[in-house]
Amino acid sequence: MQLNAISASTVQKLDNKIKYATQTIAPKTPSTEGYAPVTANLWGAKTANVNFSYGAFIPDFGGSRPTNNPVGFDKMEADTQSGFRLSMLEQPVICPDCGKPIMTKPIFAAIKSELDNANENTYLDVIENHGEFLYPQERKILNKLEAVKAKKPDMSIRDIVAHEREKRLDKLERQQYKVMDKIGEFAEDLPYPDRSKIDGLLTTTSNVIFQRQNTYAFQRGKFIELASQLNLSDEKTKDQLLKIAEKLPSSMNSEDAWYVKYGGVDGKKQPYTSRTIAEKLVAPTYTNTDHVHPWNLGGYDATSNFWLMHARCNIIKTDKPFVEWLNEDRENRVEYIKEYLTSTQEAIDASKDPKMHPKYDLYAAKIAKTIYYETNGEVDFTEDFPLPEGYDVPRPTATGKNSEKKA
Repeated sequence: MQLNAISASTVQKLDNKIKYATQTIAPKTPSTEGYAPVTANLWGAKTANVNFSYGAFIPDFGGSRPTNNPVGFDKMEADTQSGFRLSMLEQPVICPDCGKPIMTKPIFAAIKSELDNANENTYLDVIENHGEFLYPQERKILNKLEAVKAKKPDMSIRDIVAHEREKRLDKLERQQYKVMDKIGEFAEDLPYPDRSKIDGLLTTTSNVIFQRQNTYAFQRGKFIELASQLNLSDEKTKDQLLKIAEKLPSSMNSEDAWYVKYGGVDGKKQPYTSRTIAEKLVAPTYTNTDHVHPWNLGGYDATSNFWLMHARCNIIKTDKPFVEWLNEDRENRVEYIKEYLTSTQEAIDASKDPKMHPKYDLYAAKIAKTIYYETNGEVDFTEDFPLPEGYDVPRPTATGKNSEKKA
């Protein structure tokens, strides 16, 4: 890691701030030390006497969130992410991102109820009974837990994960440092102001990892959030930085990170329980509401622009333009989208929920038309799911801003 832009005294000051976590590191001017504004307690250090909220990193999808819908927007089209009713469907639908079943809210509630009525010896049985909702990584973890449990039935799930955590800490740290070294190498060729800001972020991160506190609360998402806030000389440089940072391991893409996270303590500094660990195996396939045409690119908060997606898939997808996301795995995702439309419309038609009708009766047809617009007709399911004659849905413009709704 390159620290040529940081003096020894400055690093010592930074160490003290991380150790006591009593204040935010103030921004420095590029002509001196050049640090980016970094919050010392961002990764879970003690926060006594610190006025800081994680809320700044949580998108606001509530009523205060502004809408992209124009005045006079059709009320049958208008919707909210929190109020998108399809999350309440009684049967699973297919994720358009990965092609696996999505747990809707009623399904997840039923699984949690089963776990509430289970015990240390049956938690894994509950998850096994719902194995269709496991990602490959979580399936592998479940198999390992079951194997250890079979040999040592008196050992709790919590103890198994905690024991595995200790074996994987070093490996996870090496993965993290490897990515940060790449970021440091990238920064070497940047102008001094950019290099010093990135070095400041890397120094803070290294100290957090080195502390090895029980929470081990270094979080990939928080690091990427801070990296995205750096005031670098141009957007291209920031984009390159973020692409490297995205390679950091997390519990979503690394077994080591999963064991380290859930073998430690939660946000309340309490050890994760066996029951909670079991739930975390299926939680990634819980439903999220996603914009087909990203909201920050002008996408409407509308029934014809919302679809369900796994929580994990949605996080990984971020706010990429639709075609960019589609082309990452075009052949498979075209098929997944068709399966999503089919399974979702079947679930809507079978639903006894009065709030599903009539608002979502043409849902698959609306999404099919939105995707037709997004791909300039290259992906066309409008014949399979036709809209009534004379009806249309809002059409995004080439600039990413939506035009007025047409009748």
